[in-house]
Amino acid sequence: MSFNKIHINDEVLKIMVSSVEASYPAEGCGLLFKADDHAGPELKVKAAAVCFNEAKGVSEHYRMDPMEVFKHEENRAKENLSLSGIYHSHPDKPAILSEEDIREMLPGMVYIVFSVLSGKVKDIKGFIKHENVVHYAEVEVQGG
Repeated sequence: MSFNKIHINDEVLKIMVSSVEASYPAEGCGLLFKADDHAGPELKVKAAAVCFNEAKGVSEHYRMDPMEVFKHEENRAKENLSLSGIYHSHPDKPAILSEEDIREMLPGMVYIVFSVLSGKVKDIKGFIKHENVVHYAEVEVQGG
């Protein structure tokens, strides 16, 4: 499934922003979840899970423990939510995908990148890989 727009509830966004700002100057990372019954060209992110960056202390990489990811997926499945993507930050860099990000992207998954400058989020961009081509996806924040 290819999405052209990513909707994020402002409460979910607060969780994401707080986590990437707290991780600064290292990269922060986490998971995005959608409702299992979701269909259509616009993804509605229903929840986010903050993950520990195992590459902590490195400002240009993130790595999540597969067991931690599995546990988050298992817990969210109880809420009829499924994994739809990953978010991470680029400390003191723009909110664009790095070569490593593009290389490691999984087709169909949404990737949200935050630019964190001097410890504060300055920009957010969304991307999706579909048929080995990376597309920009507009990120829209919605109230409550």
